[in-house]
Amino acid sequence: MITVRKASRLLAVATAIFSFLPPARADGPYTPQQTMTVFYEALRNIINPNLPSNMWLSLSMVGAVAEADDPSIVNDLANFCPEPSPLITSFARVRHLDSIYLSILKDLTGPLRPETPEYVAAKDFLFKNGALTPEFTSYQKLGQDYAAAFSAYLQETDPNKRSLLLQKATAAEQNWMLAGYRGEVDGALFAIEAGETRFGPVKLGQRNRVLQWYKSSGRAPSDVAGAYLAPASDLSPAVSAWNNDTGWVSVSYSSHDVEAHLSQSNSRNNAFGGLSLGFVTLAGSGGGGNGNVSKVSQVNDFAYSFEVKRVLIRRPWLDTEVFFEPRDWTWKKSGNTTDFPHVSGGVDADGVPSKPTSTTYDNAQIDCPMLPLELIIARKRSLVATVSKSDYQQITTGGSSGGGGSLFGIFGGGGSRSWSTTTVNETSNDVTFKVDSPSIAVIGLISEVVPKLPDPNLGDTWPDKAWLEPQQ
Repeated sequence: MITVRKASRLLAVATAIFSFLPPARADGPYTPQQTMTVFYEALRNIINPNLPSNMWLSLSMVGAVAEADDPSIVNDLANFCPEPSPLITSFARVRHLDSIYLSILKDLTGPLRPETPEYVAAKDFLFKNGALTPEFTSYQKLGQDYAAAFSAYLQETDPNKRSLLLQKATAAEQNWMLAGYRGEVDGALFAIEAGETRFGPVKLGQRNRVLQWYKSSGRAPSDVAGAYLAPASDLSPAVSAWNNDTGWVSVSYSSHDVEAHLSQSNSRNNAFGGLSLGFVTLAGSGGGGNGNVSKVSQVNDFAYSFEVKRVLIRRPWLDTEVFFEPRDWTWKKSGNTTDFPHVSGGVDADGVPSKPTSTTYDNAQIDCPMLPLELIIARKRSLVATVSKSDYQQITTGGSSGGGGSLFGIFGGGGSRSWSTTTVNETSNDVTFKVDSPSIAVIGLISEVVPKLPDPNLGDTWPDKAWLEPQQ
């Protein structure tokens, strides 16, 4: 599981060079790269300017795709595998963390270990002649009954019905304890776990059962039947408490900070240089379009102010040992896969996450180079900027279009997240305008870099089905 210790080790690192950027000037104009660099460094300084090198800060360039008024989308975002980039240019939900995790559980194999007498006895209690014993069958049946009863309790919103459903769930748990051989089966599973490697078949089965349980408990009453469902994750603070006044930190900066922040970012080699940015970006609904269209390429002056809060992601359904013990497992040989795939390529010589060369195993996408640990949420978002009259028209057009348009990274977003502007001053050439957004939105992620995975240890003894090809 994700530990508090891991969640506190935060850092953003990236590569590339700003040599292509025009020199920053106190009087503008500023490119999107310069403006987003200031945005990134200002927020990073608030979070922690000396974050450890195995952590990564990613900020949204496609607006507010997840807001506090839609907890289901927020839960979906907690199941998102971002690209190794300082800016998130798409939230297309094609790389679900739980799907990658399930592919790993289904297709990995661990090294061989000798079987102890306790291990053999425990397996005999659970399995006979290739089938489940009556005790284990009863354990699973009554355990499923309890899971269903508890899931119904979690989903109910009416207080009176919740009380009744809690009683039913408590009774189902008692039945499981008394008639489901829960103590005996749990003891046998513990003995098997103690006798197996980290990735033995019983442990894999336990991980899979926990995942399926949280997938079922993640469904909300309003969810469409048959729609993709992310497993339920815990957020701290919970979405319902995001608006509490505790924990918020003010952020404010302007174009006058450009030179200092560019110098600071250059010293860290942050990778904005390879990104094609624009102040107005149009994307598909939910930030999941096939591409981005930059509408405005420069701004003469700008000033941001907003408040941020960090939200810890806890995934009780995810055993992070699978992602952070790369030497203890490998893929099974697969006739449908010719090139050895990696979940993560680790980091390069500069400490930057490396996207693997091969990312498909048995026709499934399995790459996840970074594991998000925290959401960065913002409220009281405000911006004052000066642009040319023609660019201002592009901005107001983008804002009225909705459907995934974003402005300066943190305004707009998917669905109906359009924005509106207020003219502050107008000259013959320029327009100074203001944008305010009172809602609470996710504007970024803090992730831990996943090491090269898998990277099986040749010193172990592996079964014949183990794929060890990448070792030199």
